[in-house]
Amino acid sequence: MWMDRQRPARGGRRATARFRLAAITAASAGAAAAPLIAAALLAPAPEHTFVLTPTAWAPPAPPDAGADEHAEAELPDAAEPGDPESEGAGAGETRRPPERREASLLLMSGRQISGFLLDETPERVVLEISGVSTPFDRKDVRAMRILEPVDVRYQRMREQIAPNDAAGRVQLANWLIERRRYQEALDEVRIALVLEPYNERAIDMERLLRSQVRLEERRRQGPPDEPASAIRTRDRERIEELATFPALSDDDINAIRIFELDLRRPGTVTIPPELIDRLVDLYGNHELMPQTRQGRDALYRAPARDILRLLFQLRARELYPLVRVHDDPPAIQTFRRDVHSTWLVNRCATFECHGGQQAGRLYLRRKARNTDATVYTNLYILDQFRFADGEPLINYERPADSRLLQMTLPREVSTYPHPEVGGPVGGRFRPIFRTPNERGFRAAVQWISSMYTPRPSYGIHFTPPEPGEVGRQDR
Repeated sequence: MWMDRQRPARGGRRATARFRLAAITAASAGAAAAPLIAAALLAPAPEHTFVLTPTAWAPPAPPDAGADEHAEAELPDAAEPGDPESEGAGAGETRRPPERREASLLLMSGRQISGFLLDETPERVVLEISGVSTPFDRKDVRAMRILEPVDVRYQRMREQIAPNDAAGRVQLANWLIERRRYQEALDEVRIALVLEPYNERAIDMERLLRSQVRLEERRRQGPPDEPASAIRTRDRERIEELATFPALSDDDINAIRIFELDLRRPGTVTIPPELIDRLVDLYGNHELMPQTRQGRDALYRAPARDILRLLFQLRARELYPLVRVHDDPPAIQTFRRDVHSTWLVNRCATFECHGGQQAGRLYLRRKARNTDATVYTNLYILDQFRFADGEPLINYERPADSRLLQMTLPREVSTYPHPEVGGPVGGRFRPIFRTPNERGFRAAVQWISSMYTPRPSYGIHFTPPEPGEVGRQDR
């Protein structure tokens, strides 16, 4: 399910720009998108509900088993060059590459993982996940299902997005980019720009997707000249960065939630019985542990808050992974709402800044920006970042003096000004806040102040990528 919120469009200048862009976009998007554009301009506010009905789970069968042959038969054959279907119905339509199968695995641990199916043998299943080839032993796989073809899922997703849901259109475009459906992604982004002409993410994507579609067209017509080829290749790499930037795992995210928990508001937490078993075995003689049979039996019925407090007092870190925290702690809620979704990704993690090849050492993830994977990955990157002089990006003792926040201010009022912006993409630095008294700046200070101190070691083994390391895996 996708759930999002969209600001109502304002009148005046924005409405005028919206209708002017509608005329341009309708002409460039083609006949298929024109009815949607018209509906988008006239539709009521969206409900923002998105649901896909999955195909049935099935136990993983070896490649030569009948069940897998049946699943294979349900998928359309990849079009070959020269096939009329692959060439498109009209002139100028970009030929699609052969469609790769997607599969979803249900592991014995209960975890569900999806990716492109690269290989199947009696011993293992190999998926491509975020551009990385990832093998799974069949003994660890409870069930596997082959996902429906992209066209089927795309049509269903499209039907469930409200006509004037710009955020939903952009998310759908990102989903299409992961599957290299650049023309369809461009159509969705153009509709989003009719609804929100100043949507910075949609503007970035529209420009890059136009370049990629032109590149695909030139490949059909023959090899382009070298300078143009170099430029288009760079744009393609930028597009694929959206889909291949690595992220923290679910266990990493859970570790951060445990360390940042506020015991006054712990949210939904699961304490399995085996944690209590191991707690008694390892720390049964500790003075903080109950020594009677009745007292130890009571641990199994104790509120999660009390067990967490006991774990923290015992510093029983080897048992932390058994705890499952299902909600964002209050500090992470503030970061997600007032920093990450408000200005970090929209202003700092653009392709021309810290989300692309000009990022320098501070490189942030842009893909699926509102998901736990992206929010926690960017939080971890900010927390761990150190400048060449050894100073951190975030000052937990004096939050307002954090370089992260000082570099959002105009250079003339900042104690640590943002460097001058240069490079081949051009542009100039634009401050996010005018003064430290703005609500957004103060909200960011509140977020830093609410993080746990002294700062813990999360025990996470994750090395953030550098520009150029993502989007370039061998296919």
